[in-house]
Amino acid sequence: MKRLRNLIDKSYTALAACSFFILVLPLLHIIGSIIINGLKRFDLELITSPPKSLLSAGGGILHAIVGTAMVVFVAMIISLPIGFLTGIYLAEFARGKLAQIIRALITTIAGIPSIIVGVFAYTIIVVVYGFSVLAGGFALGFISIPYVV
Repeated sequence: MKRLRNLIDKSYTALAACSFFILVLPLLHIIGSIIINGLKRFDLELITSPPKSLLSAGGGILHAIVGTAMVVFVAMIISLPIGFLTGIYLAEFARGKLAQIIRALITTIAGIPSIIVGVFAYTIIVVVYGFSVLAGGFALGFISIPYVV
C-alpha cells in the first residue's frame, strides 16, 4: 500500500513538473525574444537623444529620463524633511495622544491609493497652475512620506 502511494506521489510530482515546464517554456521564449530584439536597438543614442516627431520612427528617451529625475527630485524635497523629522520626533520625543494621532495619520496616508493622490494633485495643482513637474512631485512626495518615516 505504501509503495502504491509513493508511486502515485512521484507520478503526480512528475506530472506537475511537466505541466510547469510546458507553461513556463513559452513565457521564457517570449521574454528571451524581447530581450534579444531589444538589445539590438539599445544603444547610447537611445538614452541621449530626444524623441522624434510622432509620425517618424526612432528617437530617444532623454526627455522621459530628465522628467523622471525632476519629479523624483521634487518628491524628495517634499518627503525627506517631513519624513525624517516626523520619524525622529516619533522615535525620540513623542508620547501620549499626539504620537498616536501622528502614527494613525502616517498609517492612513500609507493606505491611500495612488490614484486618489494623483487625482487630488490634479485638482489642486494642475487645474490651477497647469501641467508641471510640481504636480507629479507633490503626489509622489506625499505618497513617499510614510515610507520615509
